[in-house]
Amino acid sequence: MTPRTLIAMLAAVVSLFVAGEAFAVFNINAPPPRTVTPDNRVVTVNWTMTTDDNLQPILSLDPGQIESPGGQILAFTGTFSVGPGAFAYAFSDNFLVPASVIDAAIDNGFAFLNYVRFFGQGAEIPLERTVRIDIGALVTGGSVRPSPVAVAPGADQVFDLQWRLDVAGSSATVTSNEGRFRRSPRGAAIGAVVNQRLRANAGGGARLRERLVVPAAVVAAAARQGLRRMVYARDFIAGGSVSRIALDIDILDALTQVTGTAGGARLASGRAGSVPLRWTARFTRRGGSPQLTLRSAGGRFLAADGSVLGVFSGDLARPGAGNGSVTVTENLLVPAAVTVRARQGGHPAVIVERTFSDGHSERTARVRLPLVGAVGAGFNVGRLDLHFPDFSRIRVVNGGDDVTVVADLSTTGSGLLDAAWEVASPSPGGPLIFRTVSLVRQHLGGAGRKRLTSPPLPALQPGLHVVRLNVNSPAFAFEPPVVRYYVGTADEDAIFGDEMLRPIRLTGPEAGTLLADDTRFQWQRLDGVDAYVLELYPLGREPLPPPGSAVTDDAYRRIAAGLVVPGEDSATALSRLASGYLVAGEAYQWRVIAIGNDGRYVGESDTGVIRVPQ
Repeated sequence: MTPRTLIAMLAAVVSLFVAGEAFAVFNINAPPPRTVTPDNRVVTVNWTMTTDDNLQPILSLDPGQIESPGGQILAFTGTFSVGPGAFAYAFSDNFLVPASVIDAAIDNGFAFLNYVRFFGQGAEIPLERTVRIDIGALVTGGSVRPSPVAVAPGADQVFDLQWRLDVAGSSATVTSNEGRFRRSPRGAAIGAVVNQRLRANAGGGARLRERLVVPAAVVAAAARQGLRRMVYARDFIAGGSVSRIALDIDILDALTQVTGTAGGARLASGRAGSVPLRWTARFTRRGGSPQLTLRSAGGRFLAADGSVLGVFSGDLARPGAGNGSVTVTENLLVPAAVTVRARQGGHPAVIVERTFSDGHSERTARVRLPLVGAVGAGFNVGRLDLHFPDFSRIRVVNGGDDVTVVADLSTTGSGLLDAAWEVASPSPGGPLIFRTVSLVRQHLGGAGRKRLTSPPLPALQPGLHVVRLNVNSPAFAFEPPVVRYYVGTADEDAIFGDEMLRPIRLTGPEAGTLLADDTRFQWQRLDGVDAYVLELYPLGREPLPPPGSAVTDDAYRRIAAGLVVPGEDSATALSRLASGYLVAGEAYQWRVIAIGNDGRYVGESDTGVIRVPQ
């Protein structure tokens, strides 16, 4: 008799039917498939059998077997007996599929198992019957979060993913054995396979977490193919179904290289120097609008052996260009302390190091600045200090008074100084607008300190005036420093008025606070104020001079630093120039003075104390 073939894709077990007496088996039925899940592993198979004799003894069947699709035996089932009948027999085959067998099937991506029995007698060829056992579940859909994500060539990037699977039917186990980077969900693969197995039990749904590393090599390969987007795809298996879910990965423009040049600049050993630096960054680009912004927050001064001579801050930022490159220029001040340390260590050069970022990857560039004697160094302005002739930096003058400002410069080398004295006149509520008062074109020879004096400055219009010496050549490292003077009236009573100065309450920082770059001096704002003057004096026993003291007053000349702040503000941080006049480790008193809209002093605060860190 020819056996009827059923679907056979899992483990099979061979068993023998042994009869006590001879009889012939004419037919064995073919039961329909059964379904199991990790939570429901019981199987009942109803068999019927037809023989040629109704007087046979009790039949004894050997164990059935569970096989893989390839015929590997995974487990045996139990035995059962059938009593005498009249030509036809019906019996139930009940067994439990071991959990380890279902796990093995899921691990290997099998969607079902095969249950096999052999029926027969004596030496006759037995009849084989197979019943399919499905691993019951069905993936109907899913998603991944976050999606999309963005990557850029240059470095491995890590993302924490959460896959969500919609599973129909009873509780099931969902697995995915590997993931692949592809051009599209059904497209060609890119790069290596991610051999990370995911698995979760779910009743109606599954949540699977994955920490995905996107290799730099994969992103670079996609970029070389001109892709702006690729995917990371996984095939999820639950029961007899497979579902592919993909993570969208956007490929950004990316920083690949940064180089720096100094145009042959050199540093004078033991002196400060300002050097023009040019940083050029290159990045991958695949069309579309620029996405990259080049940034650097600062850097380090290094010796040739890698030791650190100093650090510097100074933000640089520039959006990406259409040709795949970005150029940023700066004038960097190298402090004298750095060149002194280099000289003491016997180092022939100072290396400037900056790290740039595009928000995804970083690149570091270096520029070598040779150390030479002061005569051999290029023409440079290392320091520029502005003050009034009495060395004060804040003045209140009467209308029509003579006002001049002095500039002290530290230079190296020899060359032509091209600069301009500029003044910004009062402009309430608007930006400072500088106009040129006088040009300076003077040849300076040899290293050292030079002093320049401005021509008479305008002092007719009441209000706040701001003065600077704007150096055009050689390149100067920072924004030009400024000094400020306030033009009032010639009548002292008009300056101070008949009323007492209103008190200004200081609100921060607390007394004794260490000065930092972000320290803000704060006070209570008064009505009718055109400007506030923040003054800092060395901490001592002498009382502070009254507001508006004559500039020839020795007490007033004790001021260490100061700022003039617009009347609409009630807080300020010290500029880098102002803080540069303070001595490390010293303590200072500070106060705020208010100047009214008519040029009169209208308010004064108590004093606070600030300390400068070592």
